[in-house]
Amino acid sequence: MIFTTDIEKLKAAIPTRKLYVNNQYPSSNWVEAERLWSENSFLEIEVVVLP
Repeated sequence: MIFTTDIEKLKAAIPTRKLYVNNQYPSSNWVEAERLWSENSFLEIEVVVLP
């Protein structure tokens, strides 16, 4: 899950994301939040890896 304070900036990163995932996107959720845990953060990522 990806949390951001500015979803438009996150959407602008889509071309960069495509360079790394070869158009086979992993499952993900993007959530715009009013603020994150740290006031200095723009982005917070939670990752769950299954065997």
